[in-house]
Amino acid sequence: MAGDNNEIPAISEPWKWLFFHVAKDWRMLRKAPIPFVGVVVLAVAACWLIVAKIIVPQKDAEISVKQSTIDYLKLKLDEARKENENLSHRRAIDAAKAQPHEIVGFTAFEATLALQLEAQYEAIKEKRAAAASSLSEYLQNGNWGALTNSEGLDDVLDFFEDLGLYWKKQQVSEIALHHYFYSAMRTYCQNIENYIADVQKEEGGTIWENVEPLFKRLTEIEAEKLKRLPSDCRWDKATQLDYLKSEMKLKP
Repeated sequence: MAGDNNEIPAISEPWKWLFFHVAKDWRMLRKAPIPFVGVVVLAVAACWLIVAKIIVPQKDAEISVKQSTIDYLKLKLDEARKENENLSHRRAIDAAKAQPHEIVGFTAFEATLALQLEAQYEAIKEKRAAAASSLSEYLQNGNWGALTNSEGLDDVLDFFEDLGLYWKKQQVSEIALHHYFYSAMRTYCQNIENYIADVQKEEGGTIWENVEPLFKRLTEIEAEKLKRLPSDCRWDKATQLDYLKSEMKLKP
């Protein structure tokens, strides 16, 4: 008997419990159809009550607890992100104060803003890796239309467009931008003219309108420093691919 009792399903599993007893007492119930129907109806009703009044509220309570945990974790994640942004901002200010005139023409404000922008650029490493992959793909097949995904490239161009706006509004000098971002722009903005032109035709002529003028000016500054022609500052295809390959390794 002890073995039989151990095999009886728990009432917390109502359907298993019902089928167990129907199978067990089938012969006896078959001889008394009316009681059999009554037993089945009562059993189904009991199962429904157990599910509706016990199991469902229990599951709802578990879901509610899990959702509260998720909401709490989301809140903490947002707080951590904000704290990270504030920390990057404070570090940029401290670095600017420590070296406010690293290059002739730098002001403390320009250095602070440039370092903040540099921190933003470092924060988009995954997008840079995707952009590098797209540009590398184009350099090898020469067809922008064949790109499988240009979202990362668009994000990087959006960042350079922000730099161009700061430059255009004279909020940060071209000297500071050259110091911090010329290498980055040379990596991504060489051979990008046709892509920008195609997107401008599709979405409007103002998108990324400051990217090429800024890159051209920074290239002129580089040429002046090296006492060379701006055209001599362009990387050949192999060199650009090497830099793009390095950027592609940024993907986690």
